[in-house]
Amino acid sequence: MILLLALALSPLVQTGLSYWVSCGTLLSLMTIYAARRNIAVALRRPMAAFVLLIFVAMYFSVLTSATNDPVHDLLLVTRQGVIFALLCLIMLGSDLGIKAPSRGIITTIAIITGGMLVLTAIQSVVLQKVYIGIPKSFFIQNENTLPTLLDMIYARIRPMGTFGEPSYLGFYSTSLIFVLLGNSESGKFRKISNILIFGNIAIGLLSQSMAFVVAITITLLVHLSNSKSFKRWMSTRTHIPVAIGITAILALITLASLGKFEGVRLFDRVGTIMSGNDFSANVRIFYPLQVLLEYIFAYPFGSANSELLYNVSDISMKFIGFPIKSIDNALITASFLYGFVGLLVIVTLGISARTVSMLAYLFVCANFNGALLSVDKLAIVSLAVLLHSHFTHLARNGGGEEDRITLPPRSAIT
Repeated sequence: MILLLALALSPLVQTGLSYWVSCGTLLSLMTIYAARRNIAVALRRPMAAFVLLIFVAMYFSVLTSATNDPVHDLLLVTRQGVIFALLCLIMLGSDLGIKAPSRGIITTIAIITGGMLVLTAIQSVVLQKVYIGIPKSFFIQNENTLPTLLDMIYARIRPMGTFGEPSYLGFYSTSLIFVLLGNSESGKFRKISNILIFGNIAIGLLSQSMAFVVAITITLLVHLSNSKSFKRWMSTRTHIPVAIGITAILALITLASLGKFEGVRLFDRVGTIMSGNDFSANVRIFYPLQVLLEYIFAYPFGSANSELLYNVSDISMKFIGFPIKSIDNALITASFLYGFVGLLVIVTLGISARTVSMLAYLFVCANFNGALLSVDKLAIVSLAVLLHSHFTHLARNGGGEEDRITLPPRSAIT
């Protein structure tokens, strides 16, 4: 029941009074409590010792570099280290079944999807005139990305649902799709799950987030490549429906790129990115990657957070002639903050994923705006991993008793 409540509150994950007194913190605590057996099992496995070792090594970033604010820098490493360890342990223990009401989960996702689809559809039309969404004062992060009056007059505003920016809406839709993919092949709620997947794809496309397009493409391709039902379907039925579906999707995207649907010019950004003129893509991906190798050899253990942007700007100015003032890609940020240890952080997160689908989901989440090792991302990613694993367990067991807790073999624990 606690996971169901956390799921119901998840659209409000960015709201609260402060960073810690927030819905994100509440959801994280609820999810950790629901996953306490999973974490206990993961702690008995050899991989847990390596996770804790990497956690300790993350402090080298502060101990080996100058810092203007040692207390804040140490607290930030501690926070990110704890979140890193919890993410790894929850994924490592996700092969342990959890107690969750499947019908309630699907019903809650259906309500969230329906409401978010209506809200984003309205926002795609009226955001050029008036702001519709959660008031700015309720946000504890991303409040600076919400549109102002001048933005609504002079800029093209993209829908963001109940979040602070379109990219976060894409991240949230991807997470719901990942949960639903765990149930898309089982007999129970299979049809409604597939309908809800298409609904969340529509929401993500309305957000016009290129990160979502990349994320959903990777997530679905990985899922289909491992789907026995899809392989069996393709081998026994005509390919005509598939061809028709692909053609329809391409036609929709083409019309959107030509501006036939107001506010949905997704491929406009593709052209901007390909020409190297997209500021978001340059700052989040291309500029940081160009200076990363040079930076790691200059700062092998990374930099304290208070000095990070100064060091990155200094190296980027010398190397590409452009000062990088922000790094918004979570994977790249880890490498800049922790140097070679950051690369180990990324590898350890990947190894902790129990399935290829989980690994793909974690990878695409890290490429959305903002840090992955933050309390709100811990809440959503952990919740998605647990619910996805719950449905895959039921599918593997033939849709058995949904409230049953399945213990792994003793050899898997020791």
